[in-house]
Amino acid sequence: MKKGNLILALASLGITTGLSEIAMNLFLNKTTKITPTKDGRIYALKANLNTTYAGVPLHTNKYGMRDQNYSEKVQKGIERILVAGDSHAFGFQVAEDQIFPTRLEEMLNTSVKGKRYEVLNAGVFGYDALQESEAVDYFMKRFEGIKTIIICGVENDVCIPEFIPTGYHSPIIELGKTAFAKVVGNSYEPKIGGLKRAPRDPETGLPVYNTTSAGKFRDYAGLNSIEMAYTRISKKAANQKARVLFFIDYDLIHPEMNEFGATDIEIKMEEIAKKAGFEIIDIQKPTLEYMKKHNLKYGDLRTKSKTHPNARGHRLLAEILYNHLSKK
Repeated sequence: MKKGNLILALASLGITTGLSEIAMNLFLNKTTKITPTKDGRIYALKANLNTTYAGVPLHTNKYGMRDQNYSEKVQKGIERILVAGDSHAFGFQVAEDQIFPTRLEEMLNTSVKGKRYEVLNAGVFGYDALQESEAVDYFMKRFEGIKTIIICGVENDVCIPEFIPTGYHSPIIELGKTAFAKVVGNSYEPKIGGLKRAPRDPETGLPVYNTTSAGKFRDYAGLNSIEMAYTRISKKAANQKARVLFFIDYDLIHPEMNEFGATDIEIKMEEIAKKAGFEIIDIQKPTLEYMKKHNLKYGDLRTKSKTHPNARGHRLLAEILYNHLSKK
């Protein structure tokens, strides 16, 4: 039996939470590019990686960021931007020099006179909104001079503790939520018995919870998790006198019809972000204009799986963010 399958089997048998957490730590440390943390991020990219992931080179700095090394203290004349998100911000299947945080830094430093910028990429594949809020807190404590936070939102930022996806993340997600529950002082206990999706309301598309499946953790699930996360980010930004930019990286809704846009969940996420005081960046209009100008389909801006922006899609995201930032 393969190591990943063995760990999943142990978890499924419900050996004990403690034993399963040990298995998860071994799995994370020895077979992946990530490592467990002692805070609400649950896991982070390993520091100082020089390897490949999803078919492209993966380099991380000493802080476990897919970025170059930065000093914790900011030099005079430099303004820092922190990017938080999941695999869309991380840059899944795209080279580091092509992802939007890297391109945005280049655009700002090439075009803005009299000031230097450093764009710190805190994106990690698999993160939900609560983990992103913890990442914002973690890196803002360590790096001076962060004046702008960029949140890249997607539908699966919603924390769904009883949703156990098949395959690679199965033991990590459920046990990770348990770890987060401990951090926030909640008594949620996982049920790792099957690999089923939480049922969804056919009209809204939102997960349907019940007290048996969600338990006491339900207050941290669904859109409640988004509101909690964005409130935390807003408060942290206010304390540091930083602004927060927010955008939804739209996915293809009907690939065969070349339609893309926000899902019902993402629309609600955007409403929560606006309520939290985030600056909302609409990427749909400029994307449509770009597609029309260059005679493209939306799939031309996505990876082969159609789930993430490709190098051209990242370049467009960087241009949209640059245009917004240059207006201030």
